[in-house]
Amino acid sequence: MNADLAKSAPQQDAAECCEGPMAAAFSRLADLTRLGPDWDSYGADPIAHACLANVRAVLAALPADTPAPEITPNPNGTLTVDWVAEGYRLSFEIGASRYSACWESAAGVQTDEGDILRGIPAFVSEALAFLRPLAFAARSA
Repeated sequence: MNADLAKSAPQQDAAECCEGPMAAAFSRLADLTRLGPDWDSYGADPIAHACLANVRAVLAALPADTPAPEITPNPNGTLTVDWVAEGYRLSFEIGASRYSACWESAAGVQTDEGDILRGIPAFVSEALAFLRPLAFAARSA
């Protein structure tokens, strides 16, 4: 992902933005925009607008058949985006300017962190390509 992608991140809700598996993820993002300060009753920060834009940009850049991830707010104002299938897990924590990523598979664990505007690591695309068929197989079973 580059700076232009983040700037052009879709700002619409799920109904306007996409259909299929990712519609649920964009709907969840729309819900998370409503979290205010102290949303967890323990002093949590609201989710930063730049963080929401970064997650939208990442999701919008994925192939249309990518399964929707689980999206969870964090008390520091970031979001965790997870894909899990049959013992495999791809997890991102995405903030206003930085990310951390972890891919757990039978081959081991890969991690990375960095500036979100400089792009996400190549292993993320590889992990999603691997997870896509597993998620579809689980849905049709």
